[in-house]
Amino acid sequence: MFVICRFMVGLDDVNGYVALNMQEGFVTHFIVPLWETVSRILPEMKHFAANAIMNAQRYSDRKEAALAAKNAKDKAEDPNAAP
Repeated sequence: MFVICRFMVGLDDVNGYVALNMQEGFVTHFIVPLWETVSRILPEMKHFAANAIMNAQRYSDRKEAALAAKNAKDKAEDPNAAP
């Protein structure tokens, strides 16, 4: 029997809301602080911190677009949905 953890449901769609939300969280809460700390110690690494911040924003934008697409799809599939 194969059991999957609740947080892993939806990760098979790499462009879906769930996967993008997890990616954004990982980059925002782990990668960005890591590179910011490293760049304080080694100032020549500041471009890595800046790139991580841009990536976090990119994931955030993609996540919002995926959520809007999911909501539009759900609304189109449900004829009883409120306008």
